[in-house]
Amino acid sequence: MILKGRCKAQLYRIIMKTSVTIGKIALKEAIHTGTGGQRKCVGSGWAFASRAAAHTIVAACAVLAAGVTRAQLLDSVDVQAKGGGAEIMVRFATRIQYVRHAPQAAGKTLRIYLRLTGGAGMEPGDPLPSTLRAPKNELGLAFAVTYPESGGALLVEFDRQTRFSVHPGPDGRSISILVPSSPDG
Repeated sequence: MILKGRCKAQLYRIIMKTSVTIGKIALKEAIHTGTGGQRKCVGSGWAFASRAAAHTIVAACAVLAAGVTRAQLLDSVDVQAKGGGAEIMVRFATRIQYVRHAPQAAGKTLRIYLRLTGGAGMEPGDPLPSTLRAPKNELGLAFAVTYPESGGALLVEFDRQTRFSVHPGPDGRSISILVPSSPDG
């Protein structure tokens, strides 16, 4: 594999701009020493005599790509009958902390403010926005859930005015929204 002038410069710029330390170290090591120490100068680039050096570059690029990929944190939405009403369970791919919600008891839109607390290798950062629609259910609840919304809120948009109560889920990764049997009051 030959890295010449422009390609080498672009690759090196990508490495220097990223904050993924492991990727920088692995790729810099591959460029400067190669795996097994076998290298030779060809024009303005390096030719590696070892395939392992090429694999090191590919692995480093994969680490770099993973470092800049934004995570989709909204995992699933379920609706189940509960106590004569319905429970909407919104699950996340990482640990969350419920902060507050508005409005307090009823509305067509509901904003639930959360704090990402991380866990399982996921770092709070700039999550990828995603929207999930309510699964078909015998309770007739129709809504869409979007995260993140302004201020890091979870936005729930009901198809009509709905009464609700909001609570953190039992697992630290979910929010429970209880809707009475007559959602519009």
